[in-house]
Amino acid sequence: MPGYDVDLMSVPAAWVDKALVDLNLSEQFEVQRVGLLDRSGGDQEPGVLFGSELTSETTLVAEDTILVYGQEEKLEALETAATEA
Repeated sequence: MPGYDVDLMSVPAAWVDKALVDLNLSEQFEVQRVGLLDRSGGDQEPGVLFGSELTSETTLVAEDTILVYGQEEKLEALETAATEA
């Protein structure tokens, strides 16, 4: 869809140990979380969470990568806010 994109972003320090529900990405930035490369298992192979596996109670760790979808300008605003946090 024109004007929309998917973005992979590293979890910023300000989001570490927070649940997705606390970040409120859909309300605050109008983007949808699509997936998560979950590294909470430490040195083992990261898990990939999609759909119902990715709940609002999922807690982020420093090495996680989140996959988000939305309008390009909303994704840019999210990236900017994440780097300033």
